[in-house]
Amino acid sequence: MTPYQKRLTGITQRMAEDMKIRNKSQATIDAYTYHVGRFAEFFGKPLKTATPEDVRRFQLHLLEERKVGWSSFNQAVCGLRFLYTHTLPKPWPVAMIPFGKRPRRLPTVLSVEEVDALLKCTPNLKHRTFLSDHHARYERLHGDDRERDAHATLENGTNVPGPSRRADARSCRHPRTGRAETTS
Repeated sequence: MTPYQKRLTGITQRMAEDMKIRNKSQATIDAYTYHVGRFAEFFGKPLKTATPEDVRRFQLHLLEERKVGWSSFNQAVCGLRFLYTHTLPKPWPVAMIPFGKRPRRLPTVLSVEEVDALLKCTPNLKHRTFLSDHHARYERLHGDDRERDAHATLENGTNVPGPSRRADARSCRHPRTGRAETTS
């Protein structure tokens, strides 16, 4: 991104001055003025005349045509919110310009064969021990859950309670001392 001084227009200059008054960082000023400049190019009219529908169309343009990431999308939202809150105040509620939410991804669970291959290709004994210990702890915590899920339904669709979690010495350790607790 180029510094905002190299791409100043009347509105972005005023916006940069408003941000300087509020002690925003150079990077923030650059990012916000960049995205407001892109919005001005997309809109093609004076920014004073923009409506929430125009902002919505710009957001869809960013996501569908330019395929920007969620961080860039949210920077554009922040820039537009600043523009229409401080530089060009609007009668419509600026808070209705929505932020994007980054989709959550499920963690990748390795198969037994993949874990074995990973352990075999790790030459350092300390690293191999750490990985195998970590895998064993995961299996101990989540192994019963997968087994229960696998046996939870009969052929006719009836749910059957799976095996219950055993309370053995490994799962009943004192949180600070690490010693096995005894129950009387």
